Amino acid sequence: MKNRNKKTFGILWMLIIAGLLFMTAPSQAQVVKSFGITNLVIAGPSTNNFGTTNPPVQIWSGRGYALAPMLVGTNSGTSNVVFGFNVSVDGTNFSTTLPITVTNSANGTNPVVGYTLIGPAVLNNARWWRLDQIVTSQTNSLTIQKVIGGYFP
Repeated sequence: MKNRNKKTFGILWMLIIAGLLFMTAPSQAQVVKSFGITNLVIAGPSTNNFGTTNPPVQIWSGRGYALAPMLVGTNSGTSNVVFGFNVSVDGTNFSTTLPITVTNSANGTNPVVGYTLIGPAVLNNARWWRLDQIVTSQTNSLTIQKVIGGYFP
């Protein structure tokens, strides 16, 4: 009888360990949003204002946000491309001073995927943001393939 109890205890113990090994912490999928720009061709130096034509993207309190602008030039230019974002607390009334800007440099005809992390302290208390302006001094045309961002809710 003693052997049987030891065997049962051993099997039970192995089942508990196996169960713990296969348990995972609750996971959250990363949320990726687009800022409404797809294959925008900019022909030469310019300031492109979008304002209300671009959809706002919701921001979650206490979360950082990763931005990845994707662009490609048509010639050998390496000028900066500045992406300007306005924020809002209600999704309707947006700032007008572009409090968040992200700068990437073109790299000739090579595709560029920028990356910038906007920390939670920068976005604190804002609940929405949108891409309102793209400025470049690039003398050749430039294609903004898309501007995406992601966060963990």
